[in-house]
Amino acid sequence: MRTDGVRNCFLRRLTGEQVYELMLEVRHYTGAHIQVGIDHITLRISPVKIEVVNFEHIKSLPVSPHL
Repeated sequence: MRTDGVRNCFLRRLTGEQVYELMLEVRHYTGAHIQVGIDHITLRISPVKIEVVNFEHIKSLPVSPHL
């Protein structure tokens, strides 16, 4: 399974700090183009660490039994 399908990406700077929030929509694929799921992930990025603020599994799609 691949997870290289980042569709929506939003970056915002938090007030007056060197801290950013990165919001991603990640689409998971198997094979060349068969989508199997969607997740939303929010990361907080600072000079000293990266942390997952929120992870939400949005949708699971059926996978063919012969893949």
